[in-house]
Amino acid sequence: MKLTNEYVAGFTDGEGYIGIIGRATVITWGQKPREVLDLMQTWCTDLGVKSYIYWRKPDKARNRPNGIYTLTVSRRYDVRKVCEILLPHLVVKREAALHVLEWIEKHPISMFMGKLPREALATLAAEGYTQQQAAELLHCSRHKVYRDAKEYGIQFAVGWTTKNGQRVRTMTEQERRIRRQSKERTAQCHDCGIPIYAHATRCRACHERTIRGTPRPENRTRQSLICSECGATYDRVLSQLALYQTSYCSLACKGKARTLTKQGKWSQHSTECKQCGTTLIPHVAQGLCKHCYESKTRKARRCAKALAAQKDA
Repeated sequence: MKLTNEYVAGFTDGEGYIGIIGRATVITWGQKPREVLDLMQTWCTDLGVKSYIYWRKPDKARNRPNGIYTLTVSRRYDVRKVCEILLPHLVVKREAALHVLEWIEKHPISMFMGKLPREALATLAAEGYTQQQAAELLHCSRHKVYRDAKEYGIQFAVGWTTKNGQRVRTMTEQERRIRRQSKERTAQCHDCGIPIYAHATRCRACHERTIRGTPRPENRTRQSLICSECGATYDRVLSQLALYQTSYCSLACKGKARTLTKQGKWSQHSTECKQCGTTLIPHVAQGLCKHCYESKTRKARRCAKALAAQKDA
């Protein structure tokens, strides 16, 4: 069975709510049996309106001892569509519907949820608007304009030509390519001297370093060194040598040297246990083997317990 607009308007007058909650427009119908709401949801689906049904639990504090089913329409453009269809037939809720439509007119929809109309995109493209300008006029994202225009086969203008700092007219694809090719890195960074674009003053690295508050070191002279592991020659900036005192050309050589040092000695700083002089038991920490280190920690714990008992006494 299909419902008519007159029946839905009468049902809304009796069992519905049209209003604004916060910044959301809502139309809600409530009913204990769900069968009627299922028919109402079918009516909404035929109109292309998204709605959902959920169970509202009993709440004695709100004078609702029994639970009910509710059908809700909350998308702004769906609410506007339903109000415009039911407005000629509403009686009790007519003022509420007019108030909601007036509020939606003052607060336009920020984005189209469905596809953009082909006629609107074709008109804007014929008038020479770019995709970004069309997105601003249609209150949606530029990607949505690009996606729908590509599906419809509509070609928008690309870019602008600027005169006195203002966009005068749109550029063709060939003009845009010529302009991009004319951009060359003719300037130099004020700090490091590498080539940059003419409109910039610093490269990206120097700019980030300036924001963090760590200026670039003035001494950028390099010094040639010889790796103590592989014998290769490498360059290092003097300021880096002051911060990172190392004699290896790479992390691989540094890790290889540490591995060889561990294999050649009992530990990195000693050849035997400082307490028992053994080299058969593995090293743990503080120049001690496993047994000596455990005995030292046990003794330290006993001393700590004795001092705690003396303080308690």
